Amino acid sequence: MDYYHTKTPEQKIAIAQKRRDTIKRNKLIKDEAKKEQLLRLDVVEMRIRELNSERDKLEREAILGNLSAKLTSKTMLTESEVVDGCQPWDKAVGVYFLIKNKSVVYVGQSTSVYSRISTHQSTKDFDSIAWVPCENYMLDRLESLYIHTFRPALNGNMNNGYKSAPMSLDRIFYEGEK
Repeated sequence: MDYYHTKTPEQKIAIAQKRRDTIKRNKLIKDEAKKEQLLRLDVVEMRIRELNSERDKLEREAILGNLSAKLTSKTMLTESEVVDGCQPWDKAVGVYFLIKNKSVVYVGQSTSVYSRISTHQSTKDFDSIAWVPCENYMLDRLESLYIHTFRPALNGNMNNGYKSAPMSLDRIFYEGEK
């Protein structure tokens, strides 16, 4: 005799319900596994797109870097090299130098070096620039030290023949000893 045929109607209903519940649970497990697999595939596909983009970027940098070397005899910096060497815009505080024929012709200071240098384009003769970053409280002292050391031609002269600077050498040394 068959096992199922020996059961009461209530037992048969319970067995059928248990079977439906098992089928439903197995389907949920299967659906969840399928969702996880699709999610993993999406992650893998996204990573592949990222890697392809990175490869394309590196190829473009290599091609344009070679072109730059041919055209200018200089290699280009990579984006990360440029970014690693950057300075915050709001930190353009320092002492700047106007240079003509490889000689410092003017020393100045500013809390906005780039905009300050641009104001000298029509009034001072220079062909290149440099600047040293420093904190605001050191501007007068550092500028004065460079003016007294370099004696640049375009910085003003005082009656005693010394260059005009925010601080005299005596004051710089005296305040430095405190």
